[in-house]
Amino acid sequence: MDLIIRVADTIVHEQGRHAVRDFIFPLANANFPVFRPVFLDTRFWQSLTQRVWHRTVLEQDTWRLEYDFWHQRHQQIAENIVQGQYNESFMEVPVLARCTCLKVSNDCFAAGFLDGHVRVYDITTMALLADLRGSIQNNPKSVCGIVISGEDRFTFAREDGDIYHGPIMGPLYRAVPGVSWPISLLSFDGNTQYWVGLYSGIPSFKVWKLVQGEPQLVFSSETSFADWRLGSPRVSVTTSGHVVACDGDSIFAFSLTDPERWTCQRWLIQTHNPIGYRMLLRTFSTYGNSCVVVVEDTQHPQHLPLRLMMIDVASGQTLGTCEVPSPYGHRLSVIGCINDRFALVHTDEHTVRVISYSRAEILLHPTTLQVNDSYLEIAAVNERYFVSYNESTFRFMVLDFLAPPE
Repeated sequence: MDLIIRVADTIVHEQGRHAVRDFIFPLANANFPVFRPVFLDTRFWQSLTQRVWHRTVLEQDTWRLEYDFWHQRHQQIAENIVQGQYNESFMEVPVLARCTCLKVSNDCFAAGFLDGHVRVYDITTMALLADLRGSIQNNPKSVCGIVISGEDRFTFAREDGDIYHGPIMGPLYRAVPGVSWPISLLSFDGNTQYWVGLYSGIPSFKVWKLVQGEPQLVFSSETSFADWRLGSPRVSVTTSGHVVACDGDSIFAFSLTDPERWTCQRWLIQTHNPIGYRMLLRTFSTYGNSCVVVVEDTQHPQHLPLRLMMIDVASGQTLGTCEVPSPYGHRLSVIGCINDRFALVHTDEHTVRVISYSRAEILLHPTTLQVNDSYLEIAAVNERYFVSYNESTFRFMVLDFLAPPE
C-alpha cells in the first residue's frame, strides 16, 4: 500500500492529480493477486482520496467511489475551463469601504475590507453568512489576509498585526496580538496546520503552527528585506505545504514540513544580476507545487515581451516559459491558478485568457472569458470558482466552472 501511495504522490507532483487515476485504476481492474488485497482495503482508497483530493469526509457509499467522484468532477471542470463554459452571477453589497482581499472555498467566499471587517457569503446563494471584525480600538486597519481552513474554521489578519481566529460563523478571538509602529503586517496566508505572516521590518516573516487549534510561534526570521516597502509584497501558502513570498523583485520559497531549512530559503527568481539586467515580477499565483509568474524587462520593455514562467516550488526548477505577444503584454497579470493545471490571466481590457501548464509545457489557449475590466482588481480562485469585486459598483461576480451556463 505504501509503495503505491508514494508512486501516486510522485505522479501528483510531476503530472498533476488528474493523472493518478490512469495509473491506479488499470492496476485495480487487472486483478493482479499481489495488488488485490491493497485495492480491496478501504484504508487505501481513503488515504489516496485524502492525499490527492484533500477530502476527509465520506460523501459517497465507499472511499473508492469518493475518489472516482472527485476525479470526474475535476475533469468536468477542466473541460469547462478550456471551452469557456461557466455560470455567471452578480451581487451588489451595501458596503462603501474598499475591498482589500478575497478568499474562496467550495462553500463560501470571504471579503476583507479597508474598515477591518470581513464579510462571509454563501458561494451559491450569495447570502451574507457572517460579518466579522476584530477589536475596533485605535482605528482598525485594513484586512491583509484570510484563511478558510476546513468547513468551520476561519482566520483573518490586519495590517496592525492582529490575527483573529475562530468558527467561521463567529465569534472570533485575537489569537495573535498586533505589532508596534512602524512595522506592519503586509501579507498573510496559511492552511490547516500553519500560518505565515510577511512584515515590513524585522522580522521579515513569522511562522505559526496550530497545535490543538491554537497558534504557536515556531519561527521568526532575523533578517529584513527593505525592498518589501517599495514593491508589492505578498505571501502564499500552497496546497502542497510550501511558502512562496514575492517582494516585486524576487521570489523565495521553503517547505513548511522542513523547519531546519526555514533559515535558508530557496530563491526561485532573483532579478538583479552582475551586469545590471533587471526583471520585474509583475504578479504570481500558486497551486500545489506550481508557481506561475509574470516577468517584465524593466530596462528594455520594447525588446522583450512579457513572459509567463512556471516554477516548481519544491525544487526551484523552471518548468516552462511562454512569451505573450502584443497587444497582451502591457496588461498581463495572473489572476490565479485553478483546477491544478490552468492559470487565468488578465491580458487586455475585458479579456481573461486561459493558460494550461504542466511539467512539460505551458500553453496560451484560445479560450477567452469576457469580463468587465473593473472586476479584475481584487479576485480569488480555487479549483472551481473565480470570485472578483468591482470597486466602482460595489458588486461581486462569481464564475462557477462546474455549473452549466444559464
